[in-house]
Amino acid sequence: MEVKLGHSSDTGSTGGATAIAACPAGPSPPPERAGDYLITGTLGSGGCGTVYSAEHAQYGSLAAIKVLRRELAFDRRFSLRFEREVKAVNLIRHPSIIDIFDFGELADRRPYYAMELAEGRDLCAIIQQQGRIVPGDVEHILGPVCAAVGAAHGVGVVHRDLKSRNIMVARYETRIQVKLLDFGVAKLLEPESMEPGRSGAGILLGTPVAMSPEQIRGDPVTPSADIYALGVLVYQMLTGSFPFYGDGDPELFRMHLEAPPPRPSQSVPVASGYDDVVRKAMAKHPGDRYASPALLLAALHEVGAGSDAPLHLSNPQQDFVAVHLDISVSEHVPEGSEAKHGETNLRENRDEEANRDEGRDNALAEDLMTIQEMGDDALRAAGFLLPSFSSTSIVGLRALNEAGGALAACKTACVLATQIAQDLAAREDPDPRVTTQISVHLAAGQRTCGSSETSTFASEFTNRHDDAPSPAENAPIHVTRRVRAILRDAA
Repeated sequence: MEVKLGHSSDTGSTGGATAIAACPAGPSPPPERAGDYLITGTLGSGGCGTVYSAEHAQYGSLAAIKVLRRELAFDRRFSLRFEREVKAVNLIRHPSIIDIFDFGELADRRPYYAMELAEGRDLCAIIQQQGRIVPGDVEHILGPVCAAVGAAHGVGVVHRDLKSRNIMVARYETRIQVKLLDFGVAKLLEPESMEPGRSGAGILLGTPVAMSPEQIRGDPVTPSADIYALGVLVYQMLTGSFPFYGDGDPELFRMHLEAPPPRPSQSVPVASGYDDVVRKAMAKHPGDRYASPALLLAALHEVGAGSDAPLHLSNPQQDFVAVHLDISVSEHVPEGSEAKHGETNLRENRDEEANRDEGRDNALAEDLMTIQEMGDDALRAAGFLLPSFSSTSIVGLRALNEAGGALAACKTACVLATQIAQDLAAREDPDPRVTTQISVHLAAGQRTCGSSETSTFASEFTNRHDDAPSPAENAPIHVTRRVRAILRDAA
């Protein structure tokens, strides 16, 4: 059904099922009804609007209703941007883009649109809670995203705000479903709408962590800006963190403008070919980037196809001592702790409203980065290898024959784990949503060698129900029953 950009309340068929990233609700009370849809709850809120869950009054079908904030509803710039999102989605008509099938006004004249309610979680939440994405899944997730972005470019639409929070991922037994959403700052490449990267009086359009150099400079925006954002997304998925961090937006912008993109292989054990993909996608000059999302995806596929599976060497089985740093992220901020991390009370300043959620994300990402760096540095300095590294889990291993036997290895690992735990507890500006646990294990595994010609360790923890780590005595760490028994027998 073609959506009419007017003030009527046209209805249409509904789609499947959208989880929107959980954000604090805006100041406007939820409406009871939007056209033919009855509002049933609040899904989330952003800088420009609030998204509600809804049910069709007659047919019972589910939808998500996005409503422009009351304080923005009569600002023509924002109402036009709201209409632009509907127009952009209906121009593209791609199965991997959230479908919009109704547009109208509420009783109080706030504009709204109804869209399909898609299953799954946003990719940002998945990375924060589960850690980095394995290279094979990176291609599977980015495939539909690149196809959707390519379709948008084909009809003259630049998304301008590609980021993990705008990608919904639902996993099924034999497949994954990926949906791209939020075309709220999309640029329609029509001659009369050739505008620069800024809108209004100095307002930047996009998200600072993924904004291309030309968007930051205010230059005319082309589809290449989306290629840059896809490069940022590739890096984030492979490593679990953003390529650039800074003390505020000006420092972050400077890095996008001047700093070379970091190499994923420097942070995590992935093929060096991914470094080339990120470097080209995030080139400073638009003409040096991939010419299309399809070419970027083809480059990713080529790297993945050329990565050899690990080959086992002659010593098939060894015992290791392992130090495991586990990082947990809560979806809720503990009461009374928001103000320390850039949170402000709701107020009329819409620029602060728009930046609040991004500030919380940046604070969380910075704290995760600090924890990762502290754990990584301490383990490597003690001679541990890191075969498993993500934004929420770091595993350091040493073979027992390299550590002087089980007793010496367990003692060394416990001292090291205790020191890491104490250092993490004393880190500056900890995010209240983050908790850490450090445990010491004895692990059995194999030394392997991959295509990079560097030796790594592949291991399995002895984390059976009878040997799960439990708190150690007089130390802020956890140890398994095997480790506890070795230390007790020695005493």
